[in-house]
Amino acid sequence: MAGLFIFIAIVSGLIARMSAHDIAKTFIKGCQQMVYGALIVGMARAVGLILDDGKILDTIVNALASLLAPLPPVGGAISMVIGSVALQFLISSGSGESTVLMPILVPLSDLLHITRQVAVQAVMFGEGFVNTINPTSGVLMGVLASSGISYGKWLNSCFH
Repeated sequence: MAGLFIFIAIVSGLIARMSAHDIAKTFIKGCQQMVYGALIVGMARAVGLILDDGKILDTIVNALASLLAPLPPVGGAISMVIGSVALQFLISSGSGESTVLMPILVPLSDLLHITRQVAVQAVMFGEGFVNTINPTSGVLMGVLASSGISYGKWLNSCFH
C-alpha cells in the first residue's frame, strides 16, 4: 500500500510538471504531518503488547469485571464510558485510545454480558465528550477560530 502511495505521489508530481526535487520535498512535507499520528498509534500498540505479553491484561480485565459485576449492564456500560473519558485526556488520539482500550473492553463486555457494540460505542462516546472540551482537539479549535468564539466562552456554554 505504501508503494502505491509513493507511485501516486510521483505520477501526480510529474503530471503537475514538478521537478524531482520539488516532488521529494512535497512528499517529505506530507509525511511529516503523518508522523505524529503514526507515533501515537505505535506507542499505544506497544502498551497493548506490554499488557498482553506481560500477562497483565487478563488481570486488569478480571479485576474490572469483579468490580463491575454487581452493577446492572447499563451501569457497566456507563462505567466503560467514564473510563474512556478518563483515558481520552491522557491519549488524545482516537485510534491510539481504541488500540489501548478495546483489548480491555471487549473481554470485559463479554464477562459482563454486554454486547461488544456497546463497548465500541462507549469508546466513541468518551472520545466525543472529551473532544467537545479538549483544547488540544484540532477540530474543536479550528471550528471555534473560524466561528469567532473564544475557548472560554465555549466552555462556559458547555457547562451551563
